[in-house]
Amino acid sequence: MKIIDVLVKIAKKFNENDIEWALGASLLLYFYDIVEEPHDIDIVIDKKDEDIVLKIMNELGDEKESKVVKNYRTGVFHKFNIDNIGIDIIGEFIIILENEEYLHPFPTKNKEYILVDNTKIYLDSLESWLNTYKAMGDPKKRVNLIKNYMKNK
Repeated sequence: MKIIDVLVKIAKKFNENDIEWALGASLLLYFYDIVEEPHDIDIVIDKKDEDIVLKIMNELGDEKESKVVKNYRTGVFHKFNIDNIGIDIIGEFIIILENEEYLHPFPTKNKEYILVDNTKIYLDSLESWLNTYKAMGDPKKRVNLIKNYMKNK
């Protein structure tokens, strides 16, 4: 699957450069067999690694213009295209709610990972994405899918 090949290419570079990162959103859910067909790659990073991440991503592909979303106040947000696969780089992901803000927590310790082509793919927390999707208003109807998965595991 082409999207997996692109993910491995990115992961190798990030791991070689000791970048704190984790896979999120639909591709994360794909690896848990929660969704069948991811369409892009969402990577959560620590803001301290933004400069090196941008350098690597610009070497691998092309940066695309990103639109401002009024309900988000994200410290790091960049869009890239590598081999016709869209990649979002996200850090300090804040969702503005009616009376508060929700910050998607970044997993800095004890991240789970899987091996794909002998490359560590760090996985963000399913529980964090459950809460993030709830804060977003569940635009892609993922909350119940994650809840059902967690209930059955």
